[in-house]
Amino acid sequence: MLITFAFFGLGGLLFYVFIYGAMGALVSKTEDINKSAGSVQFVIMIVYFIGLSQLNNVDGILMKVLSFLPISSYSAMFARVALGNVSFAEIAVSFVILIVSTIAVGILGSKIYRMGTLRYGNPITLRNAFKNLKHE
Repeated sequence: MLITFAFFGLGGLLFYVFIYGAMGALVSKTEDINKSAGSVQFVIMIVYFIGLSQLNNVDGILMKVLSFLPISSYSAMFARVALGNVSFAEIAVSFVILIVSTIAVGILGSKIYRMGTLRYGNPITLRNAFKNLKHE
């Protein structure tokens, strides 16, 4: 159980660190950081409350779905391992999805970070950042 917590915790941490880095690179003033980080925090809180409400049914369909989504697998899979019955194959598949997603978000985040730091002083919206990444 502790090994699962360590691997999924580290994977989830890296996943959100890359997202926060990309979102932080899009702001030009320190006053705008809260607005940028607030949307990511909102997603984390939704995942937390859904997971918390499903602790009495960790083997249910909703927790199974949450344990395979990268935005929620760091907490949902740990809850399923600690309180339910999970096969090793489910843990491995969920961890592979989390790692692949973390690498993809890391690559995307580094490109957004590079673009955001090169255009320092000019605010960039997330929509414009994705448009510029398509042209790269």
